[in-house]
Amino acid sequence: MLPEAKQHTLLYISTVLSGVYVFEYPSRRVVGILTDFFTPEGLCSDASGNVFVTDSYGRDVVEYAHGGSSPIRTLKGAATPIDCAVDPKTGNLAVASETAAIYVFEPGRRWSNKRIDDPNANFWFCTYDSQGNLFASDDSTYYNENFISELPHGAHTFTNFALSKPIEYLGGIQAHDGYLTVGDGEDNNIYQVRISNSVADIVRTTPLAGAKATDQFTFYRGKLISPDPSSDFAGVWKYPAGKLVRKFDGMTGEPFGSTISAP
Repeated sequence: MLPEAKQHTLLYISTVLSGVYVFEYPSRRVVGILTDFFTPEGLCSDASGNVFVTDSYGRDVVEYAHGGSSPIRTLKGAATPIDCAVDPKTGNLAVASETAAIYVFEPGRRWSNKRIDDPNANFWFCTYDSQGNLFASDDSTYYNENFISELPHGAHTFTNFALSKPIEYLGGIQAHDGYLTVGDGEDNNIYQVRISNSVADIVRTTPLAGAKATDQFTFYRGKLISPDPSSDFAGVWKYPAGKLVRKFDGMTGEPFGSTISAP
């Protein structure tokens, strides 16, 4: 990691085979690569700029300081972690684990965790909204109908909401601008979803121009940033227009996750 990385806004992109690339944003200059993972996948960051990397085969979640090259800590206990999200109200870290469970790590000296199950789900991706409500997407590997699950702030059980129309592979999920946005990992569509009357209603579809697929995307200052594992780049799109404005490429090993960390 270059020493000056800590002074800049950074874009972290995980690749399944090559580690986590760190770019100066928006200049696209590579300032570092984080390695020593088995399979780094989902990324998320907290209000302090600390970045969490889910290492699915390593069964760890590894935390780095903004621009740091050595881990602050390694969190264990989540089975096959795929994605993560930080609660803006409490600082809790939710980890989706390719199972019927979400693991919630509470910050503190030992970062204790608890497991919350939804026996009907197979969770891959998760997000918090500004009120601390947790949402997770079920990818339908084991069931005929994919859906979105909500764990309201302070609750202990999930409520499931069937999508108003099926999505081939329900991928990344983010709370944004009063809606939930979800991606389809089999194509370039991003869907805007509103939950009402026990249904996750798809109210708008945005194709990402120039992309073949989406994965774990993020929002930053009116832009949507998403890896395209089928094309080996991460793109920046105007949202909801879907116009491609910048590419981050030169990576190897299938880009998967993304997060922004500010100094």
